[in-house]
Amino acid sequence: MKIIINIEDKDLIDILKFLESQEGIKIENNNIIINKKDISKARAQMNLIFRLLKIYDNLNRFLSSL
Repeated sequence: MKIIINIEDKDLIDILKFLESQEGIKIENNNIIINKKDISKARAQMNLIFRLLKIYDNLNRFLSSL
């Protein structure tokens, strides 16, 4: 199963670079690529990315409100 997530925020892409070594996720251009045979592992990695996106979004909202 191959999942491609397109992210336009360059800062977020730089932050997520650690996933390449920790989780085996590829980051090319503005895309995060998850390539797993096991659906449960791909789903877990998607959930991790979406949780990190939510944390990043909440942090940006908080900092912009200051």
